[in-house]
Amino acid sequence: MFFSLTTILLFGYVSLRLIVPLPIGMPAKIGASLLVLLISLKHYIFRHFFGGLASPELPRMIIIITGWIYVTLVLVFVFLVLRDILLVLFFIAKKTGLWTGYQPGYVQTALCIIALSFALSSWGLYEAVRLASVKKSEVVLKNLPKELDGLSIVQITDSHANTFHPEENMRNLVEAVNRLNPDIIALTGDLVDGTPERRRADVAPLAELRAKYGVFGAPGNHEYFSGFNAWQKKFEELGISMLYNSHKVLTIRGQRLLIAGLTDPVAPRFGQAPPDISKALEGAPDGVFRILLAHQPGASKNSAAAGIDLKLAGHTHGGQIIGIDRFVSHWNENFLKGWYDIDGMKLYVSTGVSLWNGFPVRLGAPSEITHIILRPEKR
Repeated sequence: MFFSLTTILLFGYVSLRLIVPLPIGMPAKIGASLLVLLISLKHYIFRHFFGGLASPELPRMIIIITGWIYVTLVLVFVFLVLRDILLVLFFIAKKTGLWTGYQPGYVQTALCIIALSFALSSWGLYEAVRLASVKKSEVVLKNLPKELDGLSIVQITDSHANTFHPEENMRNLVEAVNRLNPDIIALTGDLVDGTPERRRADVAPLAELRAKYGVFGAPGNHEYFSGFNAWQKKFEELGISMLYNSHKVLTIRGQRLLIAGLTDPVAPRFGQAPPDISKALEGAPDGVFRILLAHQPGASKNSAAAGIDLKLAGHTHGGQIIGIDRFVSHWNENFLKGWYDIDGMKLYVSTGVSLWNGFPVRLGAPSEITHIILRPEKR
């Protein structure tokens, strides 16, 4: 339903407000409108003819080019709406005598909108496909034992392994993570798009992840979209300790440390257990530092109330685009990216290392490999 509405808005508004008023012949207008319709149907076409919305089985270059064109169309739509709002304001200002100055012509504004949309989509696509940079961050934690000072965690989230982010990209990612020599690697969901059979080569590099005390993970919504039961087995084969409403206790430098993981809120739609912090901590020892892995940052007040000290999440992609990120934040309980302090619990929301192919653009929300160094509070 969402993409049907999106198709109608993109095709209808861009055709009526950009193409129809252009000083060109009717055949050209019809051809341009049909092209806009084809572009706006991208998700429908991928879903029904090429293997799925999240993981269409197409060459990477086709995924990149179609994504670039689609994002350009979306930006054209956004700028047209903004232009029309300004036109209404100009009209009111002229009628009331508040503005008598120059007003740009239609063709001028149309060309500017198209050029600006192409420029921004090109830059945003480059930011979406490049290898994520390492973002190092130290965090002071009040309950961290002094023996664990300097403990390092590398968080990988939203890698979305598919034809858009294939084996070569995953291998480069794994090599970058291993160079950091982390104590713990935390995978916080949306690692894959597509079935294990289709993604066999793309996820193979994950087996080469190395951390002193282990590689742990929690599933994201895309794991459920891609065949949850099959991926459970595959993650085990890759050497990833996935935590489904469960925990493990590690002994590091003579101190115990608990790592728990939650399922994703979409799980009940697929007949799976919903996230349950009480179950995840069932039987957990008292007085140990607690880290929680969860794909979505929501329900963090419940996590804090359950005694979690540090929560790591992803899912938001940092909002992807400045402006649109406000909506993404609203849909995620006002969590978007970076650090948050919730009733004494520290929450980190990573922007992720990649994106799903449906909207491959980053403007003001760069990808990241998150390298977190734990520091105890000075007493």
